[in-house]
Amino acid sequence: MVLTLGLFALNIPHALAQWQTGIEKEIQPGEYMTFLGERDGWRFWVGQNKYSTTCFAIKNNLDGDYPEPFAADYFYGDDAYAVIRYDDTSLEYNIPPSWDIATRHKASVRDEYRFEGEKFMRSFYSEKEQSFETLDGKVIEYSKFGYEYPNIKVGAFSAEGKVDFTGAANAAQSVKDCMTERAHQ
Repeated sequence: MVLTLGLFALNIPHALAQWQTGIEKEIQPGEYMTFLGERDGWRFWVGQNKYSTTCFAIKNNLDGDYPEPFAADYFYGDDAYAVIRYDDTSLEYNIPPSWDIATRHKASVRDEYRFEGEKFMRSFYSEKEQSFETLDGKVIEYSKFGYEYPNIKVGAFSAEGKVDFTGAANAAQSVKDCMTERAHQ
């Protein structure tokens, strides 16, 4: 099914059929998510709970499936995915949108990435590229390692893959616009 709605040309796969564009759903008690559309492979969402509102752009890894919303600020799936986020605190303090490669496990002890073709990995923490214009059009290779229960080092996991960041600059602007629009409602 393909729809056109404002900025988004929507190609809605079967898994998203339960999500009507622009309709808020309660996904956990007091946790709400709204699917806004899809562009350049990025899926746009807004999540809201009692404490915050966050706009997201989500893109699946090249060999994986998209995650599904699990809470107002969390997505869950078997495969890692790219996320660009912008929340009400970022808007209030004029902090730019942020990005990450997320997995179903929230805590990692080693998070690294590189642009496809680079020899060495970069740390997500100390060498993270901040410019969405630089990221746009590039494929990011990532490697994550951690524990499902990090305090007791149980449930080791690793995730490696690639995400195509084509459209990242527009996606970052879209999540910022999404949050700005909600602040004026």
